[in-house]
Formats: sequence, C-alpha cells, structure tokens
Amino acid sequence: MDLIKDLGIEVYKDAARPAVSEVGAVAGRTVKALLAPIRGFLWCWEKIEDYVEKEVQKRLEKVPEES
Repeated sequence: MDLIKDLGIEVYKDAARPAVSEVGAVAGRTVKALLAPIRGFLWCWEKIEDYVEKEVQKRLEKVPEES
C-alpha cells in the first residue's frame, strides 16, 4: 500500500504538477485579459475626475466671495 502511495506522489510531482501549474497560469492570464477593459475604464474615470476637479476649482476662484 505504501508503494502505491509513494508512486502516486512521484507521478504527481513528475507529471501532474507542471500541468496543473500551467493551467493555473493560463487561467490567471485569462482573468487579467477579461478584466483589462474594466481597468482601462477605471483609469479613464480617474483622469476625468482629476480634470473635472481642477476645472471646477479654477472656475470657483473667479467667483467673488460674499461679504
């Protein structure tokens, strides 16, 4: 029984581990690729937010303060 267990462990180390690692790497790259448009949208949103904040601040500087 121990021989079969040891053999199973060796087979996993030699054959299955590299395949499982590659499947995990491919899955990780796939998820990154699927999320790329969302990351791009968020980056654009941050840039728009910065631009709007600066423009509003510039325009508010021109408004006279009430006494």
